[in-house]
Amino acid sequence: MAGKAGEFGPWQGLWLMLGYVLAQLLGNALPYVVWGVGVGLDAELHGPPAVRPHPGDGVLAWAALFGFIISALWLIFYVRRRARPLLRQGDARGIAWCAPRQHHAYAVAAAAALAAMLFASLMVAALPPDPDRLTGPLSRLLSAPGWPRFTVLVLAVGGAPLVEELLFRGALFAAVARRWGVSPAGVITTAVFMLLHVFDKIDWWPGFVVVGMLGALLVLLRVRYRSLWPGVFAHFLYNSSLFFIL
Repeated sequence: MAGKAGEFGPWQGLWLMLGYVLAQLLGNALPYVVWGVGVGLDAELHGPPAVRPHPGDGVLAWAALFGFIISALWLIFYVRRRARPLLRQGDARGIAWCAPRQHHAYAVAAAAALAAMLFASLMVAALPPDPDRLTGPLSRLLSAPGWPRFTVLVLAVGGAPLVEELLFRGALFAAVARRWGVSPAGVITTAVFMLLHVFDKIDWWPGFVVVGMLGALLVLLRVRYRSLWPGVFAHFLYNSSLFFIL
């Protein structure tokens, strides 16, 4: 049974985020558990290997895929159960899963994405990352050949814009804004957005600045057009550009 809209506030936003993170960790862990069981069974049947095995990029790709799917399912389940009446409500107290009324919203979103791309390019040029220190999951999968790179391409370009906009600028933003207002909601959701990219940005600190700028632009699009879809479009364009910037 769907929860009442009035019950959806910061506490519900906290539970939403905790469930999302735990679901992602669970999904990430499953392929490694399966891989470890397989290695153990192989050692029992054929004896210990001469070289200690390590999970490769294929296992990491499965971990990214399972983590994405399980956390996305949790997000959809929680929003539908706790905040369904808010889904198509476009003001700051709603989730704004609705089309913008202004047709030029997508042109502005493209311009915002271009600004974020240029800023990211300038940061890379001014403070270039050390490729040998980029050990985060995204960096590893981007440099991997074959289907692991294809997997991260699909997730980053096709999946993340939809899921992350519904999560950060949609449900979490509404949960905070309903109690504390628009500005705190923008600051908190952008900070959490940056924090959840820590594993990919920890080896290159300017990445946090880039993610923060992108998050701020996406909040502005969400508030200005009372819709998540311009942000989804901008997020899609920006994530697509990462495969050429980095």
